Amino acid sequence: MAKPSERATPGARPQMADIARMAGVSESTVSRALAGSPVVAERTRAYIKQIAADAGYQVDPIARSLRAKRSNTVSVAVPMMHALDQPLSDPFMMTMLALLAEELTGRGYSMLLSKLDRHQDGWVEQLARGSRSDGVIVLGQSSEHAALDEAARDGLPMAVWGSRIDGQSYISVGSDNFQGGALATEHLIASGRRRIAFLGDDQLPEVAPRFAGYRHALQRHGLEFDTRLHARSHFLSEDAYRLTRAMLKKTDPPDGLFAASDVIAV
Repeated sequence: MAKPSERATPGARPQMADIARMAGVSESTVSRALAGSPVVAERTRAYIKQIAADAGYQVDPIARSLRAKRSNTVSVAVPMMHALDQPLSDPFMMTMLALLAEELTGRGYSMLLSKLDRHQDGWVEQLARGSRSDGVIVLGQSSEHAALDEAARDGLPMAVWGSRIDGQSYISVGSDNFQGGALATEHLIASGRRRIAFLGDDQLPEVAPRFAGYRHALQRHGLEFDTRLHARSHFLSEDAYRLTRAMLKKTDPPDGLFAASDVIAV
């Protein structure tokens, strides 16, 4: 191997060929060594990395991603087709995004965030291709179950935070919304509440099982479900406030409220 004292042309940005010449190895060996490939002996990897560091050589991340056909970028999509005015600033969503950013950064990935407020055929694939991302994480199904299913059937690397829907083709990660809805209602009943209102759009995949759990708990305790105590509130505090005020002004108002999300509760 050549001595590491050999240097690239003064004033010129060192290239991989320069590092290979100084180390006395091939460019492919330099590439593998700087990528941490076990194909290159550990001692040789350390030697080449030291020469590269001394020479001020930096790997071009774009060139590397093109060679590897990877971008080390993950697209995070938040579909809001069901509530166009819903902000990303609600506490739960901000917590989710922060945790995702920390986890992806820790694994060497960049996160590309997109809020989607209108349906467009093939938007999942377009999002992935447009950003050259290695995969897509979707926070909430909104009203886009069919679009997500189609993307999964086409083989797009994707994971969805949300409820499990029978027959779905995509991978979803989430909590037991039915059990959560039942437990919340059980708590209100145990507190002596009998006319419990439900605020939330039960047509959304994430809310539907919570609503089912709510009704199950009512039935279990012999309480009849009153359609007048159900308000399809979007995930907007203003919407929830308006619907709650209207409900409380009735001659037979509720004595308890089940809010389907943190924003509705606020």
